[in-house]
Amino acid sequence: MCGAMETTCQLVKKIIEEVARAHGVRVLKVFLFGSRAREDSSEESDWDFLVIVDKNMSFHKKWDMVDEIKRRLARLSIPNDIIVRSEREFSETSRQPGTISFEVAKEGIPL
Repeated sequence: MCGAMETTCQLVKKIIEEVARAHGVRVLKVFLFGSRAREDSSEESDWDFLVIVDKNMSFHKKWDMVDEIKRRLARLSIPNDIIVRSEREFSETSRQPGTISFEVAKEGIPL
């Protein structure tokens, strides 16, 4: 990963970490996955990120955090999909074929 893609990824990671901190959790890992990670994206492709945090969060707290991240990235014209998992949730599902966590564990790019 280099150039504009790396710059975008680092900016996104910084925003994710800032928002997570404001929501009382710490980011352990951020993965890029999907077409951008596979390098088969088009200009219209969105950016897919899976975020692993240190604590379990309720659905509503995750929703609020993801909503804030998505709004901040939209202001920068970065179309995105953000998925948040606790370390435990990711660990439990990353070995289950057919789950997003499994695909990210197999093909995701850690930032």
